[in-house]
Amino acid sequence: MNYNENVWYGEFGGCFISDAFTLACDRYYEEFKEAVADSGFQEEYRALKEKYRKDGIRFERDKENGTIICYTAENYGSILGTALLGKRLGRRAVCGVRYADEALVCARVCAELGVELQLFLSRELGGLKTLTDELTRLGARYDTKMCRELFNLPEMYAFQAWVSAPDEKHLINCRSNVGAFPQTNIAAAFAADYCEGLIEAAEQKFGEVHRVVLPVVSGTAALAVITSAKEAKEFVCVECDTEPDLTEELDSYCGSFTKVMRNRYTDRVLAAELVNLMEQGKVIRTRTTSKEITGIQISEPVSLQSLAALQYCSQHPADGNTLVMVRQIRWGGAV
Repeated sequence: MNYNENVWYGEFGGCFISDAFTLACDRYYEEFKEAVADSGFQEEYRALKEKYRKDGIRFERDKENGTIICYTAENYGSILGTALLGKRLGRRAVCGVRYADEALVCARVCAELGVELQLFLSRELGGLKTLTDELTRLGARYDTKMCRELFNLPEMYAFQAWVSAPDEKHLINCRSNVGAFPQTNIAAAFAADYCEGLIEAAEQKFGEVHRVVLPVVSGTAALAVITSAKEAKEFVCVECDTEPDLTEELDSYCGSFTKVMRNRYTDRVLAAELVNLMEQGKVIRTRTTSKEITGIQISEPVSLQSLAALQYCSQHPADGNTLVMVRQIRWGGAV
């Protein structure tokens, strides 16, 4: 498995936590490297990928603008890999979740691996009784009070729970924009491994891909595609939101310095490694609003950001093949 050993990505990234806990981060990084070098761990991770990546990918040629649409299953690599690390380390796991599907996957895989799990559920998920009933059935404990009564930041509460007892607890990452070094690096590595070969599969079917357009919320799935690519491409990341008056700030989110789109109620936190690629000009960043998306017809429901990516392709035709990733709608909220 390939993984980035950088503590910093340009001016982004880092490990903004108390010195008392940086030793735990260093130990965790050594434990991760030892695990991914172990053939038994690799085989167990491959088995998890096969089990949870059932939908695979599907390609469709858009005849109107010539783009290749790639319907991708959700990238659960970060959840599966960090949960498996939790099993190897024999620690209780904590995880902050914002989508119903990631809560269920996290609970299912932890139940399968025998990892004790506490979830912090976002405000949007806390009142879904069918979800909480299933989490209880799977043996996961969950907290709805923190996000309901305080800030709606489940990842932050999970990160704080880990910091309170890093030798006893383990942070399961759903995305690569949460945590300090090496947690963000490890989550990104598993996510990239999970989608490896995706661009190559498109090229086998349609010929060389020259441009890849990616929908972005946290940038985890987009970063995974970019870093797993075997050859350099033109990458375009498209962000879209329904939240009003979002402004860009620089902030340290759960220990990593990055860019955050923010208003009084909402944070949209970009993965630090992706932000650096944007700053270097290796990835084109574009943003739009939901009101600007018009006339996009597609055969199945996809996320708002996916519709924005499709519209970008129709408004910005390019020579050669453009591959645009689209993802299904997820139920919950995002950071």
